[in-house]
Amino acid sequence: MKSLICLFLFLVTPHLLFAQRTITVLGEGSASAPPEFINLNLSVNSQDKSAQGLFSKQDAEVDRLMRALTATGIASTDIDKKPHQLNPDFEYGAAGTRLIGYRITTPIDVKLTDLKSLPRILDIASSSGASMINVGGYGIRSHDALKTAATKSALQEAKEHATELAKQIGAQLGDVQSIEEREEVQLGGERERMVRPDPLTQKVELKVVYGVK
Repeated sequence: MKSLICLFLFLVTPHLLFAQRTITVLGEGSASAPPEFINLNLSVNSQDKSAQGLFSKQDAEVDRLMRALTATGIASTDIDKKPHQLNPDFEYGAAGTRLIGYRITTPIDVKLTDLKSLPRILDIASSSGASMINVGGYGIRSHDALKTAATKSALQEAKEHATELAKQIGAQLGDVQSIEEREEVQLGGERERMVRPDPLTQKVELKVVYGVK
């Protein structure tokens, strides 16, 4: 009986110790799309000795800028007026500290979808009450779709590479065992090329583990 048990363990143990062979590869993919909008960061600044006079003045200036922007055809949903930022002004002297007035800033974010109109919009904003203008980055509305396309490209490259490696060892490629996203890089167009920006590019690098049959 003892010898039969030993023989049974001898036959089963190699199967228990057998580990599935795998192939690990890296796949890189990218997808590009032309920018669909550019972000503008505007602000209206005012100052006055009294808070009441300041808010009245600021509201008038903000309304003037908002009307000028909507008159160009920019959708109201693409104009985001932020809350006022109020700061007191103090005078410091030998007699102590004295409040001499207030300063107020109202940020306004604009999503400009007509990229070619950017120079004209900048001129209109500066002449319609905008105290500060900053040209932000380009963007696209369908970012998820761009990443999906880049990921699909990376998976395809990984599969082709793994298939070739499997052939070299006389095996067939099995199912995917795991996928790890190693790197995600977003590249934008050059800010200096405001009228004709470069396409936006999404790059993805994946580490993919395949089983081998």
